[in-house]
Amino acid sequence: MPLQGARVIPAGWEAHHRPVLETTWTATITFRRHTGEPTFDPATGSTSRASVIVYSGPCRIQDHETNAAGATVAAGERITSHTYRVSLPVEADLALDDIGTVDTANDPTLPGRELLVTDVQRGSLLFQRDLLAVDNLEA
Repeated sequence: MPLQGARVIPAGWEAHHRPVLETTWTATITFRRHTGEPTFDPATGSTSRASVIVYSGPCRIQDHETNAAGATVAAGERITSHTYRVSLPVEADLALDDIGTVDTANDPTLPGRELLVTDVQRGSLLFQRDLLAVDNLEA
């Protein structure tokens, strides 16, 4: 049992150990958040939407999905998306539907891929900010 009034995990322990995880961030990514409504340009026939960068910097991108992309599942449907866990600094302020573009990665198939944030994970003992993001493989 800890001493009365003592903490099992000392104050500042998370911040002290965060640099260890930062050495695992071997990729870079830029996340942007849409602002305003989409606008259609009749001259080009395209729709665009203004956005702002909410994070740009190092990250770790890991496979999260148990089903293999391209596998056939129930009713003969094919999986056309893949989920990744993306780890960033704790201070990264991301939200659902932010879009990340992988800038650099050791895996040559990742740069340029767009990842849509589907879950921002939170906790009381944080070493990094983890989020789940989906890659639409048909894009």
